[in-house]
Amino acid sequence: MLYMGANDILDTKVFYSGAESAEFFKNLSPEGIHNYKQIALVDLLLYIPTYTTLLFLFSERFLPKKLLAVSFLPGILDITETLTIFLFLTNSVSAFPSWMGYVTCLKWVSGYGLAVYIGANLYKRIRAKI
Repeated sequence: MLYMGANDILDTKVFYSGAESAEFFKNLSPEGIHNYKQIALVDLLLYIPTYTTLLFLFSERFLPKKLLAVSFLPGILDITETLTIFLFLTNSVSAFPSWMGYVTCLKWVSGYGLAVYIGANLYKRIRAKI
């Protein structure tokens, strides 16, 4: 995916403004559009389901049951972002939402927050056994 330019796409930014996304899409070459659509499909069909499943499995062990639904939040936000980008690149959506950068930011914040929370609970359990 790095070969196709996955390190230079909107999905990897923590936040982007509506103007930044418009500039990004304006500068995409036909090959860049093709590659981004391929990356989006891999994201939607493989990457997002995999990491969401792993987050859920870890959450089952390290989160209170009442917070289990939170483990799906990064995946839901990522699907929203990636699907919107894919639909825009395939001309199924006429305008890219200027607020999508906020969805991306929430995706990263929720994912990192969840990972830190799980990591802290894992650390506490390990320390308690020592």
